[in-house]
Amino acid sequence: MSIPTNEKPVIEFRGCDMLVIAEVLTDTAAELTFGPVENLAPIGNYGKKSDVSSNTKYYDNAPALNVNSEGADTITLLTPVLPIERLAKITGKPYDSATGALLDGDSAERCFALGVRVKLTDGTYRYIWRFKGSFAVPDEEAKTEDNTTDTNNMTLTYTGIKTNYAFAKEGRSKGIVIDERDGKCSPTKLASDWFSAVQTSNTIAEFAIVQSVSVTERLTVTVGGTGNVYGTVIPSYTEAPITWESGNENIATVEPLTGSVGCVVTGVSVGVTTVTLRAGTLSAVCTLAVTAAE
Repeated sequence: MSIPTNEKPVIEFRGCDMLVIAEVLTDTAAELTFGPVENLAPIGNYGKKSDVSSNTKYYDNAPALNVNSEGADTITLLTPVLPIERLAKITGKPYDSATGALLDGDSAERCFALGVRVKLTDGTYRYIWRFKGSFAVPDEEAKTEDNTTDTNNMTLTYTGIKTNYAFAKEGRSKGIVIDERDGKCSPTKLASDWFSAVQTSNTIAEFAIVQSVSVTERLTVTVGGTGNVYGTVIPSYTEAPITWESGNENIATVEPLTGSVGCVVTGVSVGVTTVTLRAGTLSAVCTLAVTAAE
């Protein structure tokens, strides 16, 4: 009996940064909107624990069914001591802007999206957005200064729940995670734009890398005649720019089709040229022959 071996290297977490928030402005069955993304604080630790339960049902004296349930996520964040105004904002406490005082009265209900980036031991990153949650009022602890280097930081607790809004791909959702290791999203695009706004399954297509491109291999048209060249781009949902080019516009011109990955080719003069489909960084070529009209 052979023992399976791991083909990929063992990867662990080794760092976290880019801790940001965006206030949830609207969350209904029909609409989900957010305020601008803001830096929350430098981050020293990120931890997530999901409230999950499982119950086994027995029939005919044997286990027959597992019933699983998933509730809220509890996220703990180790940060420096927050400025009072920011602490008041995330906890919903009243804040007196004239004096800079947090007024420790009743908390208003405020929900936020939470973004963070986690580093892996191979140097790649995991990008995370939690869509909706609230911050608990944090515990605070300080002790007298002595001759040690001891200091006290702050632990924030964020409870993440599902949105009321139902996404087309997954329905109601708590968040989204993308891992650079999968090679399906552009690391450059992730680094520059992931935290520019709250990213969801409605917006992540713009991060997708084109995996493959193919086109009709050969086409023949007559001078003055037309024909279609069709292409396939994988993944189909990518928003990478797609262009069509004629190798020689004196022989044939091309015009993209509307509503599909394809183009209309019009013969101009007798000859052989190419039609090239470009998507992202990849391309595919069709050999085009233009013959005399009969």
